[in-house]
Amino acid sequence: MKKSNKALQIRNYMNLHPTADTKKICSVLKVEPAYVYAIRNKMKSEAKNDNSTESVLKDFAERAYRAGAGRSSPPQVGDNVGGLILTDVGEGKLKWIAKPKTRMQSTEDKEWQPPELLPMPDVRVVDNVNHPPHYKTGGMETIDFIEAKELDYNLGNVVKYVTRAKHKGTELEDLKKAQWYLERAIMKLHV
Repeated sequence: MKKSNKALQIRNYMNLHPTADTKKICSVLKVEPAYVYAIRNKMKSEAKNDNSTESVLKDFAERAYRAGAGRSSPPQVGDNVGGLILTDVGEGKLKWIAKPKTRMQSTEDKEWQPPELLPMPDVRVVDNVNHPPHYKTGGMETIDFIEAKELDYNLGNVVKYVTRAKHKGTELEDLKKAQWYLERAIMKLHV
């Protein structure tokens, strides 16, 4: 597989199979896990910076669904949500802008100017069950690394506790847990 085509093939596969894990992608496309991680992180970064109409609508629908807003369809241009109006600003981009205040204009007033465009509110939902933040530091989830290296239960726990030590709970406690699992892995080799 040519190097320039690898990234494109990985992207296409991940778009067609969004739930595929790294191991599956590597086996199907015959690529290294590090390459899949790099492409996945780049795609996540690009998605954060995407202001296309499709992306804004998809993002809104996902946020509304997660927030339990009861809205099953994406918003339409002109919809008013929380005092913000979804507006088409050209080039296939949408923005949420504040609703202009209406007032009586006198002949002495300056010409009315449209309100400044406001960014869409950033609502981050923490998913402590599927993707806890203490396992996502460094740009890669710990479970993806453990699976890519095909580590067994004990060594997987060593990696887990070492990588989360500074980010969750008591650092010393997590390092002692990692040590406990490492000692068990060593004992298995001596048996």
